[in-house]
Amino acid sequence: MTLQDLESQIRNDREGIPSLDSLVALALAMYRDAMVPSEDNSLKKKHLDRVYGDVVDVTIDTCLDHLVNINIVDEWVNGGDWLIINERRDEIVNDEDLEVLLRDETERLVDDLEPLALADGGGDEITRREVVAEALGVGLDEIEEQLVDDEELWDWRENLETAIEAIEDEETVEKGGDYAPIRVIRNPYRYELTEWAVELAEA
Repeated sequence: MTLQDLESQIRNDREGIPSLDSLVALALAMYRDAMVPSEDNSLKKKHLDRVYGDVVDVTIDTCLDHLVNINIVDEWVNGGDWLIINERRDEIVNDEDLEVLLRDETERLVDDLEPLALADGGGDEITRREVVAEALGVGLDEIEEQLVDDEELWDWRENLETAIEAIEDEETVEKGGDYAPIRVIRNPYRYELTEWAVELAEA
């Protein structure tokens, strides 16, 4: 098997670009490593860079952009476009009720805040309640009301993240409980050769 048709297709479609040799090298390497639709070997971009970074002379980003545009490489996501992560549990929780998740972390945070009388006592030492109130721009007795928003869960999530990060970033206070933000990140693309690319390689 020479892979000649696959290489020729890439060279014809992207003739004259400086990264041409790298496009060919990456596509052929992916084929040899069975990164094809019939195998469960797709990789995220950062893993592609780790595995094939020394095979190409330009960035993996540049190679993938070209190869996707000429239908040699397919990019897709496993599941939805976004991942919801419970950072305390270190788990993806897309299939769980977001309101329940937020309420749990909020209760854990609020339980860690000093009583209002102590926080409002005018002492010299800053309290976690004061840190959160300042971060949210509310009074010491308005924190939970500001955090919880049953109608706008994304605002609730952002306020909770702001409050927790304020405590973690303030050097003069320490967390006294176990709680963490609910993160939302873009689900990274995965990459593999297209069916057409495989047909060319096996012609």
